[in-house]
Amino acid sequence: MCTLFSRVLRVASVLALLGRPAAAQVVEYFHLDALGSVRTITSASGTIIEQHDYMPFGEEWCGPSGCTTPPAGQARRFTGKERDTETGLAYFGARYYAASLGRFTTIDPLLSIKANSADPQRWNRYTYVLNNPQRHIDPNGMWPSDPKVPVHQNAINRALWFLSPTDRAILCHQQIVADRAQGSDDSPKHAMRSPRLSVAQAKGEANDYVRGQLEHARAARRRHDQLKAMEYLGNALHTVQDSTSPEHAGFQVWDEGWNPGPNQRLGTKEARRHVVGELFDPGPNSQLDVMTLRTYYLYESDDPLPRDFFGGFDQASRDQ
Repeated sequence: MCTLFSRVLRVASVLALLGRPAAAQVVEYFHLDALGSVRTITSASGTIIEQHDYMPFGEEWCGPSGCTTPPAGQARRFTGKERDTETGLAYFGARYYAASLGRFTTIDPLLSIKANSADPQRWNRYTYVLNNPQRHIDPNGMWPSDPKVPVHQNAINRALWFLSPTDRAILCHQQIVADRAQGSDDSPKHAMRSPRLSVAQAKGEANDYVRGQLEHARAARRRHDQLKAMEYLGNALHTVQDSTSPEHAGFQVWDEGWNPGPNQRLGTKEARRHVVGELFDPGPNSQLDVMTLRTYYLYESDDPLPRDFFGGFDQASRDQ
């Protein structure tokens, strides 16, 4: 995911080979912005073939007079989704989206009444990305996701590639939910500790939390409630994944006083250092991916859960 501002083009990010005979294949480069929207298409020689500008909810911008008809060209546009030439709607997988309205054409097929009632932005189930398109994207029309620091989500998509897009979307969204709890008392859920806890105490609370979430996930799986199973699993994954980060390893201290105040954007220097350190994604086959996959296997299995999810991962709780 590109982390530059939405108007900065990512150079040569996608290579498209048009479906023509081999001798006549044409190389074109798709330049995307931070949301994954196609902004410019250039030829191999650098000649601009197409240019696109968008309003916040994805409607194309053609100048002060607006666009009387959508500009011609290839189908992929706002956030990289294909636009239907007959209806002008964008296809997100689970449903179609009308950029001119800022609304999906059908209701969200997954969100529960409980989840909707907890957030007023979810009350209208036709809304796009919680009415905040400058912060969120929606990979498949079912869950808004924050593209700014997608390390957790990247690991889920890499390590758990064999899951359905719906299951991975739920797991990815749950990482955003988990990160909303940033108080000192929530620190063990992020493999950290408050100033009042020792490392051993925080690790014990974190192990209890992960074990509890996996037990809930297993129970939901057995009663065929896939949505709740993935939500609980997502919570457990978040804690285990956080433990692999250099900014969390060893259950470092997190003080809720470091969080941004009412008139602050980034909080204290300790908070800024922490956030910057978390921008790093170690990539495929890393400890992050290994722990993600192992945690999923624990969910799928009915074997006894480990005593320690952060060190003795192979030691089952058989002697507890």
